[in-house]
Amino acid sequence: MLKVLPWLVLVIVGCGPSARPVPDAVEVSGSVNLAGSPVSDVVLNLHPTSGGHPVVINVKEGSFTAEVTPGRYAYFFSEGKVPAAFKAIPSEYLEPSLDREELVISGQSTEVIIEME
Repeated sequence: MLKVLPWLVLVIVGCGPSARPVPDAVEVSGSVNLAGSPVSDVVLNLHPTSGGHPVVINVKEGSFTAEVTPGRYAYFFSEGKVPAAFKAIPSEYLEPSLDREELVISGQSTEVIIEME
C-alpha cells in the first residue's frame, strides 16, 4: 500500500486543472453622456460575460480610464460619491445587460462611448 501512495498522489496532481496564462491588461478609456451632457461622479461597472475580471471605474466629468483584462463585458452604473448624480441614470443602466456589451481585445487599447437618453 505504501508503494502505491506516491503514484496515486502524482496521478491526482497531474489530473488537476491546468493554469492558463492571464492576458496582460490593456487601457480602456471612454466617455459617458446622458442626453448629450457629460456624466460625473458615478461608477462604471464592467461585468465579465466571457473572460476578463470584474472592474469598477470612477467616471469624472464624462470620462474614464482603466486597465482591463481582455474579455467581453456587460456594463452598468452604481452610485459614486455624489448620490444626486446617480439618481439621474436611467433605470435600465443600473444592472448588467447582454444588450450592452463591450469587447476588450488583447494587445490594443479600447475606447468606449456610452450615450444614454
